Amino acid sequence: MPRYSLNQKEQKSCAGACIAVALKELGIAGFEADQSTEMRVYGQVQRGSGQESAPSKIDKFLNAQPGIRAWIMESPLRTGALIVGSKGALIKPWLEYSKELWSDWSWRYSRGLVEGDFRDGARVMLCSIIADGSNLTHFILARKDGNDYYVMNPDGGSDELHNDLFSKYINSYDAHDFGGVDYVYTGICIWIVPSSAPRSL
Repeated sequence: MPRYSLNQKEQKSCAGACIAVALKELGIAGFEADQSTEMRVYGQVQRGSGQESAPSKIDKFLNAQPGIRAWIMESPLRTGALIVGSKGALIKPWLEYSKELWSDWSWRYSRGLVEGDFRDGARVMLCSIIADGSNLTHFILARKDGNDYYVMNPDGGSDELHNDLFSKYINSYDAHDFGGVDYVYTGICIWIVPSSAPRSL
C-alpha cells in the first residue's frame, strides 16, 4: 500500500491528520490525505472545540467507517510506570481517558503492542507525550512497508524510516525523535486494519 504524509492544520488536530492518512493509505472511500479531511475528522474526535482528541472518540469514529476495524490497546505496566515516573503528573490525563472509555462504551485491550500487530496492512496511531514538560499528548502514525517501519508525524508532516521503533520507542522509556520533536510512548495506541484482514486481536 502507498504511504502518504500530512502536516496538521491546527495545534491539536494531529489525530485527524493521522486518521486521514491511515484511511487514505488503506483505500477507504471518502478519505484523502489533506487538511480538509483532517479537519472534518478532527471535528468528530476532539474532546471539545480546539481540544485534544479522545481515544474513545477515535475508536467510535473509526469503527463507524465501512471497510476497517479498529481497537484501542493499552499496556497497563507501561502506563502505570509512566504515571509513577512522572510523580503523578500523568494521572489526570490517564483518568480522563479511562473515564471516556466508560462513557463512550469503548473497549481497550490490555496488552502491549508487538511486532506481529503490524501485519495485514495495519496502521497504528501511537499516543505519545511531547517531551517538553507540558505533558500534552500527540498522535503519530506507524506502519510497516515491506520489512521497514515508517512513522508519519503530522507535526511538520514528516514520514521517516524508523527500524528502531520497538527498541528505541515502543519498548523504551526514553524520549525519541520523530520529525525533529521528542516524544515518549504512553503505551496506548489505536490499531487499524482493513475489515478483510484475516486476524483480530
